[in-house]
Amino acid sequence: MSGRRLFLGARGRPGADAMAARVPGATPRRHLLAVLGVALLLSLLSGGVYWSLTTPRFVIRRIELAGFRQLLQDSLSMRLRGALGENIWRCDVGALADSLRARPWIADATIGRRPPGTLTARIEEWDALALLPDPTDSTHTCHLALLASGRLARLPGTGPLPDLPWLDGVSGDAAPDDLAPIVTLLQDAARIGMPEGTHVDFVVREDRGLCLVLGPDRQRLLMGDGSFAARLKRYRAVTDEVPPGAEVDLRFAGQVYIRDEG
Repeated sequence: MSGRRLFLGARGRPGADAMAARVPGATPRRHLLAVLGVALLLSLLSGGVYWSLTTPRFVIRRIELAGFRQLLQDSLSMRLRGALGENIWRCDVGALADSLRARPWIADATIGRRPPGTLTARIEEWDALALLPDPTDSTHTCHLALLASGRLARLPGTGPLPDLPWLDGVSGDAAPDDLAPIVTLLQDAARIGMPEGTHVDFVVREDRGLCLVLGPDRQRLLMGDGSFAARLKRYRAVTDEVPPGAEVDLRFAGQVYIRDEG
C-alpha cells in the first residue's frame, strides 16, 4: 500500500530542534560575567585614583610664576609656598588663586597643574596710574600707587620709582569713590594723548575741581569734575595757541579760556 507518511510529535513542530539546542542557564551566566567585569573595572579605577592621591610622585615640588611686573616674585612665592609638599590633585588651586586676587595689586590670577609636581601661576596686575607719598611712613621712602581699580596700594620693592604723575591734594586713605574721577581723567588723558614732548606731571585736586599740570612747560589744565574726554579734545584743538606756563580753563562747555601766567 502506497501513500504519504505523516510524522506526529515534536519532530513535526517548526523550531523544535533549535529549542532543543538551547543550553539552560546561558543568559544568567552572561549577566554574571558582565557584572564581574564592571566590578573589576571599578576596582582598577578606584585603585588608580587612590594611588594618584597618595603616591609621592605627585607631590608639589615646584611653583612657577609669570605675569608679575611691579610685584616682587618673592612676595608672591610666599603666598603659594604653603602648597609645597601637597598632593597636586588634592591641592585646591581655586582657593590659591582667590588668595592672590585678594591682594590690591592683582586684577586676576590663574593657577594650573602640570604633573607630576609643578603648579603654574599666572597673574595680571592692575596698571598703576599715579603716585603719592605714603602718609604713614615717617622715613619718606615708601609711596602709594593709584591703581586702575580705583584703590591705593603701597608700591612694592625699593627700586626706582615708575615714571608716573604725582597726586596732590589727595589723602592716602581716600575711598575708591573719591578716586574714581582721577582714574577716569588719567585714562582719558592716556587714550587721547598729550601734545608731543609733553606729559602729565601732577594731578591736583583743588576747590575748582581736578587740574592737570603738564611738563616740561608747566601748563595747567583746569578739568573740573567730569566730561574729561571732551575737555581734553578741546585743549588738543588749541594746543599751538597755549604759551608755556599758561592756565587753560576747560570747565565750561564749548569754551576754552587761556590765562597767560607768564
